[in-house]
Amino acid sequence: MAKPTETALYNRDVASVARNSPDAVIRTSESAAKRLLTLSASLPATHGWRITTPASMATHTSGAEVSPQVVNAIYWQDMARSMEAFSVLGVWRAAELMELAIESMNRGAILGPAVLIRAFLELSVAFLRTANQVRNCVSEVTSGPVDGFLVSSELEEALLKRVYGTRIGNPPPEFLAYNVLTDIDKIGTWRRGKQLRGMYDSLCEVAHPNTMGYARFAAAVDKRHPDGSHTLRLERNALSTHSRAIRETTLWAVGWGASAMLDGFQMIRTSISDVVTQWSGVDSMTSRNPHSG
Repeated sequence: MAKPTETALYNRDVASVARNSPDAVIRTSESAAKRLLTLSASLPATHGWRITTPASMATHTSGAEVSPQVVNAIYWQDMARSMEAFSVLGVWRAAELMELAIESMNRGAILGPAVLIRAFLELSVAFLRTANQVRNCVSEVTSGPVDGFLVSSELEEALLKRVYGTRIGNPPPEFLAYNVLTDIDKIGTWRRGKQLRGMYDSLCEVAHPNTMGYARFAAAVDKRHPDGSHTLRLERNALSTHSRAIRETTLWAVGWGASAMLDGFQMIRTSISDVVTQWSGVDSMTSRNPHSG
């Protein structure tokens, strides 16, 4: 199996599949993946997430003369720190999944990369949808009147559920994880999401113990017998039509997911900048760069 070069992420065989694809998402998947890994490498290996608790909020708002602007500054600077932590966690997680999938694909594996990239695709969908929620909520707050107390229960819920959400046991509503199919179907209504549900369903067929995962080993019909039966040759490393289809779907998910992560990260960072700009001059418990740990 050909190895990737120092400047290439895909090896020769995988690169050939991508390069010759009629689908632009597949053709540009290596470039998108490189940019996501570059972004991940640019982030610090350690991140400090300062979290405002009810007790700390009470400490800083206990004075009789505390204005709504000060409360808003504390609240939104804490939200900015949560946005930043979410963006860092998302990129770290995405890069780990994607890099392992590509390494496995370069070794010639078919099923493993598809299963890994399905998790990556789910993550990128959830990340992009949350980034849009972040951008919309922050834009509404920073562009409107600043009188009174400004909070966003929608943004709080979105960030809380994305980071702490689970479906194990019987979690309270605020910790009940979103259903990823809801995210996929929502983004499926966007222009960039037209192929999303079909591609995701194909990856699910590979991840589940269904026929596609077995068909990957069917190489060819070696012999047809007079009684109408036939001998099907099975190969551990078969490169059949089914194998090629799985690989192409995997590459599509690499390209789409990497682009979604990059766009979502930029939206969140723009939102953080808007929050910091809006409340950087307000005397609160934080410094002028409150989202940096």
